[in-house]
Amino acid sequence: IFEVAKPKRGSGYWAVMTNQLKVYLATNNLTKFVNTKMLSMVQSLLIIEESTRINAQSVLKHLWFKSYYKNYGKRIEKKSIKQAEELQKQRAKMQSFPYYYCKY
Repeated sequence: IFEVAKPKRGSGYWAVMTNQLKVYLATNNLTKFVNTKMLSMVQSLLIIEESTRINAQSVLKHLWFKSYYKNYGKRIEKKSIKQAEELQKQRAKMQSFPYYYCKY
């Protein structure tokens, strides 16, 4: 349908398209911002071919996500509960709004 331009060598787009993210990060002095587990997951998410790209279930099982959730799980759960409560309040307010109908 359309033609994709060849990525400029050394660009972030080039790094993703050629699976050279680690090289790109090192070249641009960005490795201090990522660890091995994180890089592994990000690279898995950026795979162009959908059939070989990591899926949501695999993300949840990935080592980086497990360690992240171990550290921040309680905070995530508290925030999720608070957001659900806020959503319920917003729904209640919207029921009195003209022309608004919510099935749930």
